[in-house]
Amino acid sequence: MRAYVPLASLPGRIRLCTPQAAAALVRSGDTIAISANANTPRVVLEALFARAEQLTAVEILHMRLVGAFPTATPELAQHIRFNPLLVPEALRAGVAAGYVDYTPAHFHQMSRLFTDGPRKLDVAIVTVAPPTVDGTCSYGAYVGFMDQARQVARTVIAEVNQQMPQTAGPARFPLACADAVVETDYPLAENPRPVIGAVERQLGAHVAALIRDGDCLQVGGGAVPAAVAECLTDRRDLGIHTELFTDWMVDLIERGCINGSRKTLDRGLVVTSFCRGTQRLYDFLHEHAGVEFHPIEYTNDPYRIGSIDNIVAINAAMQIDLSGQVNSESLGLRQMSGTGGLVDFVRGAARSQGGRSILALPSTALGGTVSRLVPVFEPGTAVSVLRAEVQWIVTEYGARNLRGMTLRERAQALIEIAHPAFRDALTAAARARHLC
Repeated sequence: MRAYVPLASLPGRIRLCTPQAAAALVRSGDTIAISANANTPRVVLEALFARAEQLTAVEILHMRLVGAFPTATPELAQHIRFNPLLVPEALRAGVAAGYVDYTPAHFHQMSRLFTDGPRKLDVAIVTVAPPTVDGTCSYGAYVGFMDQARQVARTVIAEVNQQMPQTAGPARFPLACADAVVETDYPLAENPRPVIGAVERQLGAHVAALIRDGDCLQVGGGAVPAAVAECLTDRRDLGIHTELFTDWMVDLIERGCINGSRKTLDRGLVVTSFCRGTQRLYDFLHEHAGVEFHPIEYTNDPYRIGSIDNIVAINAAMQIDLSGQVNSESLGLRQMSGTGGLVDFVRGAARSQGGRSILALPSTALGGTVSRLVPVFEPGTAVSVLRAEVQWIVTEYGARNLRGMTLRERAQALIEIAHPAFRDALTAAARARHLC
């Protein structure tokens, strides 16, 4: 167990200051990377946005923000623009209207954008846990791309949160590298556990049927993964190598289902890059040596993922067309999410000995009035996963492995797991293209 010390007692020069003094280090024209998810730097951001009218052409790069943060408006964008790498619900209208930006990029490549451009960094605002006697800090609940960001930024601002869990992992933040250190003390924003309905339970059961003892799992967020977990309580020796750690993984660790004993990389360890969940999750992770947090370029490198035997990547999708193309981020031209780490793990699972990629989605949307399995996408729809890379597709009506199937076979397989109310229309569309 590490010994944690007051900031003022650390040897060397620690630049303690107010949030306002830290925010004053940001200049017009700066590109800023900030911690996200449970580590969203609330106090420094409040001070930064309070002086927004003094700035022009400032850009903030971030993943998903959790908790309260300033509302994006056209007026604010004249001074500070959000540039999310995953578009949350609160920023969708801004992206559609053009006063919020969006950068499509695979997560494992994000750190290189900071050095190679065009998103070269000027400022990194990093939220960390209290320091240890050696003057370094845990990144707490979120590493993401912030270890690389603090190494390349001109100005580094550290928000030290006394309530941040001390998490394990090789990446440490040396507090002396910060140009400004702001001491804070507030609870981490929580993400409630998802509500699991009948459709999610059916989906979960179909996905769980594809998981074997000893598999190494990567799973995204949402209700379907939580439903999958309910069906895995009889599995043994599961491993975790993922970008996101959530509450249901705690459930399976405590039941003894997850122990990583068969992992071919980082054996015995859960490997993640960030977490999102409840206070129970944060308490579980505090000083837990069996869960390691790594930079996103480590967790999401497709070649590293591919070196792990029997990795199973379980992710969500928004739509699938009859050829097997997958859309996980837009409705036509309207951006709903982002590229994220989906393709990193789809490609990594394809390289893995015994690996499987599973994309799960309810068969319908909008209260059953719209099919998520469609003949073709609307113009402008983002193709997130190419049809040549797709493997398992799962709905509440079953699971089909599209790998190696012809276009005719794919269309038939997907129609079989579409909602019954839409199968006739999908069959007619397939016939019109000579796919039936």
